Amino acid sequence: MFAETVLRRKHLSTAILAPSFYVLELGLLATAASLFSALKNHEFTTTDIWLIFWLSNLLISTTIVRMNDRVEADITLMQGLRMLINAAIVRSRWIGLTLEILIVFRLLIWDGAYQLLIFSRKRVKTERGRFLLLTFASGFQMFIWTEIYSIGYDNFFIFFQNMISTP
Repeated sequence: MFAETVLRRKHLSTAILAPSFYVLELGLLATAASLFSALKNHEFTTTDIWLIFWLSNLLISTTIVRMNDRVEADITLMQGLRMLINAAIVRSRWIGLTLEILIVFRLLIWDGAYQLLIFSRKRVKTERGRFLLLTFASGFQMFIWTEIYSIGYDNFFIFFQNMISTP
């Protein structure tokens, strides 16, 4: 009975915290775009912005991983996804590993270093390996996003100038 109550609380925590977490993530995305524009307007180079974003992402990622561990709820939903992939690997190794590769690619590009770390904990067993994974994934993701923001920023101002100059 006690274990069932604890399990229900854990599920309720996940049901409440996971959507809230994704709303927070969208806010961070909007903040990053605004910060990119502000830094570009203050003549920071793209490399400078990438370094700022990378260090910020490492700090945020570390905080989220620790928060995920402390609340003992799967707020990023990566532990549940890992269990699903493990079950798929048991049924069909080829399909399970293919799904895992696709998920890792998505996590690396879109979702973030912290989600990749939480998802990959069973595979990356040492603290050093986890640190290297978080550092590399964060740097790579921030490189991709800095380039995307840069393209958007440059094209927005070209578009805006063309709007103003055309009669």
